[in-house]
Amino acid sequence: MYLPKDKKGVQVQIGDKVHGFGCIKFQDGWRVSLESIVTVNVQDNHLYFGGLSYESYKLGGFVIVEKNKIK
Repeated sequence: MYLPKDKKGVQVQIGDKVHGFGCIKFQDGWRVSLESIVTVNVQDNHLYFGGLSYESYKLGGFVIVEKNKIK
């Protein structure tokens, strides 16, 4: 599984806490913020940041705010 790097060049790991930048905008004006702190996880062999797939964070990027201490 591909594990991307954050804006500082640090590779994300499962269990890390991250936050993104900006929001996802929908045609009807509804928005979903990417700035909440969420946990990196895997669902159905796909990388997720909280309840949103990693692809939602690609455009604005993300930073790791806490590394997973359990290895």
